Amino acid sequence: MSCNLKLGGTDFNVDAFIEKSGLTVYDIHRHGEPVFKFKPDGRKHDGSGCAAAVSDAKFNDFNEQVNDAIGYLEHNGETLKHISTAEGLDYAFLHFGVSFNPGNGFYQSHRLPPELVKLAAEVNIGITISMYPPSQEE
Repeated sequence: MSCNLKLGGTDFNVDAFIEKSGLTVYDIHRHGEPVFKFKPDGRKHDGSGCAAAVSDAKFNDFNEQVNDAIGYLEHNGETLKHISTAEGLDYAFLHFGVSFNPGNGFYQSHRLPPELVKLAAEVNIGITISMYPPSQEE
């Protein structure tokens, strides 16, 4: 998934949050659980959190990711309004994964439309854009 909603915190009660919000998530981790399930004695999560799918557009289709995120926030706005009151929540942000194309020159930029910024701010959600090298599939 190229755009996700990520929520978490050191003392975040992720189970209570999901139950109260009714949010559909694809990933849940809890404080003290192994970061990697195949390494049960390895590093442990230092907090709890979850992730919800916002867009499954390709990494090289930022505009579609943005459109999907606007639709997601419009559709789930009431559900997400209580984010700022969620006990123990340290972060809530939309995470966009974008292909970086070094052939475009020295830098690459992506514009966030005011509508997306406004909708995210209304429910106290930040925005992060991560750049990844292009995959062979694109």
